[in-house]
Amino acid sequence: MLLRAAKKHGLDLGRSIMSGDKDSDIQATSKAGVGVRCHYLAGDDGEIVSDVATHKIHSLREGGFAVGSDLAMATEHNFSQFL
Repeated sequence: MLLRAAKKHGLDLGRSIMSGDKDSDIQATSKAGVGVRCHYLAGDDGEIVSDVATHKIHSLREGGFAVGSDLAMATEHNFSQFL
């Protein structure tokens, strides 16, 4: 599904960000070649983070800050303007 959507919309998955709340979500994004994979953890009750996640987040806002520095370095732009 991710590969079809990327092809249909001309997306570069290697330069994309995706988040999911289950290990299977993160595994799928990794297999599809997504560059930044955020594992969303709803609570702090010892949840196991996917071994292929590039970031662990507890909110989408936190995710923006977590990946912002990666994107800024990759694109040489200041990501904080989009938050």
